[in-house]
Amino acid sequence: MPLRARVFAVPLPGRPAPWDRCAARLFYAAGEPVGEALNTGLLPPVDGHGQRAVIVLMPGMNLPCSSYRWLAEHLVEAGFVVVAYDHVESPLPGLEGLGPGLDIERLRPGAATGSPSTILDPLLEALERLNREVLVDCIDTNQVVLFGHSAGGTTALFSAGWHPQIQGVITYGAHAGVSMNLGYPAGTVRAVEGQVPTLLLGGDADGVIQASAHRYGGTEGDATYLLRRTFHESLRGSGHGLIVLRGGRHLGACHPHDASLGRGFLEDASVDSSAARHALAELTSAFARRCTGGPDLMPVTLTAHAAAVGHSEWS
Repeated sequence: MPLRARVFAVPLPGRPAPWDRCAARLFYAAGEPVGEALNTGLLPPVDGHGQRAVIVLMPGMNLPCSSYRWLAEHLVEAGFVVVAYDHVESPLPGLEGLGPGLDIERLRPGAATGSPSTILDPLLEALERLNREVLVDCIDTNQVVLFGHSAGGTTALFSAGWHPQIQGVITYGAHAGVSMNLGYPAGTVRAVEGQVPTLLLGGDADGVIQASAHRYGGTEGDATYLLRRTFHESLRGSGHGLIVLRGGRHLGACHPHDASLGRGFLEDASVDSSAARHALAELTSAFARRCTGGPDLMPVTLTAHAAAVGHSEWS
């Protein structure tokens, strides 16, 4: 079952040029190259593909979507179609880079409620078109799960509940703490509005979160403090989970990681994150299945990866 991707452009109405579009890939389970596909490289879906739930991979800052190809492959094998994207944005004057499409002005105190994502609405519209015209009846556009890493996780947390197609959120290396630079008092953790079932994943060796604690009024050195506060203070109701992975580094979600981008230099390179990364993939697919009506494999998955799970709790 070959993994293939269709590349498509997503216009972002209302965004200033040159940051008014992103380049996306839709990964799917493909059939064999026959007929016209031998010339175009556009392989059809595998026989019996049918409609499959979608997982959207929302990247961290300056982390290209190729960093998450390994995860896309695992999730396609688990029965999903997967979307990843590259978007160049300018979150602050003079700062330009790859990002998840987060309008940070929507996170300031007193800002209007609603999704802070600049990408989700047009991306979901593009998926409707692809389902009609490209991979016909292969994409269940009403069964969408967000996987967000780092800043992409923050975007997913604060955006998901505003889009009715989204059935669940999984984050890694992300939290609901908000920076003092946005005008918040030190130690502020925002409530997540309009919630869907959420799984917060983090690593106890996350050097980026450890080094960034001062932005939120904390002290450096604790990789999971804001993660735990997000679970206990930002998420209401039931259906949510918190899992801390032993040996999980911030950029363990990227494989391979492009060291010319991001802040990987903040992490201890001697820490082996391979077991945590494998657990991350399995837990992501299991929770996504739970959110989209599939078999609940979370208990057996947690048991299988008990050695990599340092902490787990559920609401």
